[in-house]
Amino acid sequence: MPIQNYRTVSSLFVTALVILSIFGFTLGSPQVAILSFFADSSRTPGSNPRPLIPTTINSNLYNNTNCGVTMQFPSDWPVERGENEQQLNQIENVLVTARPPSDALSYLELSLIDISNSAVYPTKSLEEVVDFQTSYIRDIGAGFDSIETTEITQLSGYPAQKVVYREDYQTLHNRIMKIWVVASAIAYQLTFQAPTERYSQHLSDVQKTIESIKLFTPTDCEVGAAATN
Repeated sequence: MPIQNYRTVSSLFVTALVILSIFGFTLGSPQVAILSFFADSSRTPGSNPRPLIPTTINSNLYNNTNCGVTMQFPSDWPVERGENEQQLNQIENVLVTARPPSDALSYLELSLIDISNSAVYPTKSLEEVVDFQTSYIRDIGAGFDSIETTEITQLSGYPAQKVVYREDYQTLHNRIMKIWVVASAIAYQLTFQAPTERYSQHLSDVQKTIESIKLFTPTDCEVGAAATN
């Protein structure tokens, strides 16, 4: 094809796309979807957009209506939803994680524990959750023998178990707090981890966040292989 004719055809094609975009925008016609596909190079044929989930993080207030929990993180802590929020593993599902500013090694995390296995959790009680989780930590060798404190407490009015222990492995020296609570047949796990020398530095903010947690009746929270949130 002569160069002049090629340029003419190319020009006509571009002009046609512009006209389609104008009519698609004003009339809401199917051309909008076509042009959007070309405009977004990251999309592939047959791909679906990420579904919306009823979870919000506004001014560091995390609110999850499906799983019945809300909590207020410190205003200067970066907060992000868990990566596995819609595709859970069989042990636990991270709902939300927050980190102190300029401290990537410390974090506060809320997760769900799958207690659907009747062989492990026959009555789905807090005692069964604590027994299994502490055994699991010992099995993976996380230095759980270095328990500093263990106490029965409350979280949002529900009985809870709090454990603080050290993780000392080679160059890793962390102090870890875990709180377990069972409410509405859902097992929640709160984890605060920080390098030993920074643990106390963040403890005040962590305690305020713990006190802000409210547990309420979940609407549609499935833990395990099913999607949630």
